Amino acid sequence: VDGRVVLFQGDLPLRFGIEAHARGPRRGAQREPSQVTWDGSLSGDFGAAGVFLRFENVFDREIGSAVWDPLRPAGAPVPGRSAHFGFVWNLVD
Repeated sequence: VDGRVVLFQGDLPLRFGIEAHARGPRRGAQREPSQVTWDGSLSGDFGAAGVFLRFENVFDREIGSAVWDPLRPAGAPVPGRSAHFGFVWNLVD
């Protein structure tokens, strides 16, 4: 789901998004139940500059990777919750 909000008479356009990534159950050497992870993003466009904030795995679900871990019945876990922040400025118009 993506949305857009414009504040301060057009001076602050914001875009936000929410994403869900679903995966079915794993059976075999690696066993895991079905899982859903949620991501979110917020970005602003200021003409020559922009800013973004992105969250991945918001609820910090433990998700197994495709790498088999013999000490666990599931795959080796991938990194948990993360956040990314950035600022972009175009110096040449």
